[in-house]
Amino acid sequence: MSKPKPILSEADIELILRRFQHVFPTKDELENTVRRIVKEEVGLLPTSEEFHTAMDQLMGEVKSEREENEIQQAKLSDHEDRLDHIESHLHLTT
Repeated sequence: MSKPKPILSEADIELILRRFQHVFPTKDELENTVRRIVKEEVGLLPTSEEFHTAMDQLMGEVKSEREENEIQQAKLSDHEDRLDHIESHLHLTT
């Protein structure tokens, strides 16, 4: 029995390998691409100083809002107490 003829010739195999080189990057090409993308993306991030300055400003605003909220809640509680007192004095039911 003779050996079966291969489905792909050497020329076919060479063509496929050449085409894969254009489709699939080498390890070095992939590493370089990843490094370039990471460098570009990291460049968009703020510096540590910029970040901390922005966070300090934000936390100052949050603190001010919380303090204002506490003041408003105290005023609301005082108004509710006054209304309850007036309603009980006038014998009003809610």
